[in-house]
Amino acid sequence: MSSFKKAFGRAALRLAAALPFMLQALPLAPFTHAVKAAELTYAEVFPDVNFRQAVLEITGEDKTDESPFTDSDKEITASQIKLDVSEMNIADLTGIEYFTGLETLYCSGNQLTALDISANISLQNLYCYNNSIVSPDDVIGWRERGLALNGPESPWISGGSFIFYPQNLKLEDSDLDNIDKGAIVAGSVMAKPGGFADVPVFMENNPGIAGFTLELWFDNTKLTPVSLTPEPWVQTINSNLNEPDADLSNLAFITAHWANISNITDNGVLYTVRFQVKEGLPGGDIPLTLTCAPSSIANDKHEPISLALISGVAAIKNKMVLYGDIYSDGEVNLKDGIKLTQYLAGWTSVVLTEDEREAADVKHDGVINTIDAIKLQQYLAEWSDIVLGPAFSFLL
Repeated sequence: MSSFKKAFGRAALRLAAALPFMLQALPLAPFTHAVKAAELTYAEVFPDVNFRQAVLEITGEDKTDESPFTDSDKEITASQIKLDVSEMNIADLTGIEYFTGLETLYCSGNQLTALDISANISLQNLYCYNNSIVSPDDVIGWRERGLALNGPESPWISGGSFIFYPQNLKLEDSDLDNIDKGAIVAGSVMAKPGGFADVPVFMENNPGIAGFTLELWFDNTKLTPVSLTPEPWVQTINSNLNEPDADLSNLAFITAHWANISNITDNGVLYTVRFQVKEGLPGGDIPLTLTCAPSSIANDKHEPISLALISGVAAIKNKMVLYGDIYSDGEVNLKDGIKLTQYLAGWTSVVLTEDEREAADVKHDGVINTIDAIKLQQYLAEWSDIVLGPAFSFLL
């Protein structure tokens, strides 16, 4: 072998040995490139066509079912505080999870059988009555959101009549003006063991109805129905209490059926149910659950009307409370207003007993504060719409 070939071979060997180290020292450009994940379309994110159309009206008129649901669209949906998709024939609210800033959702009068609000971290009020939701358990996430139910969790609730609201909001203090299509309310009342509880059932925000069939469920081991009395403007209501020789002590619910040739638009008490309270009952609340079957409320055009049904309680008290009577003298007058003002101002000489504290809580929210003072002053000034204690309550 020539000396040239030997020298070339030795150089090649040295180059081969050094090549890995030379490559490590070189700045290598990446050989990969980012591939952006395909964005889902509106049809994929919101499979229900009617719900999708409602969302498209929010995010932009230039969007279509096949438009991509972009990051910008997500920002728009996340910024919505209130959403009203009532009576849009929606069967599926999939995609509602993108409305993370939502505080109030109206979805009543649809075809929903279930609802998942577990991703709606800001939700405070949910109106989902008059759907096909038959149990609170079909609404996923309401407990985790810290919400409460409009009525007792029991099989008595039927027809998908559910309203959810914040736990720290007493139902009687809720603003009925926010209910989108009005409400029929079973009033909360107070009564003594052995006494009578007169429960008003009344209309708020009446959209115009010509008939209803309602059921008021109760615990017949504690209450016995006595009578149902319609208001003059309603005239005649038929009820299972009217059946001759009916054993009223065995009834678990009271029906109320009314039909008219034309709509009424009045608000106020529709009828009053009187119960006899059993003797010897301890203090506590007895649920009064108002329900109806689908299409049981209608107008004179034979169209079903979606109304919220709000349940009440019969609060049994062995000692009745006269709210506002902070002096415990059987009257509510200026002396009570002065005493409450002094107490809130921190006068050390003004100490309230347990009974006086209960009487001072005229807002009936478990605390005594400036709101109670304002409400008491308004009552003393004879404001006609001010009721002390539980709203919709009547002292018996």
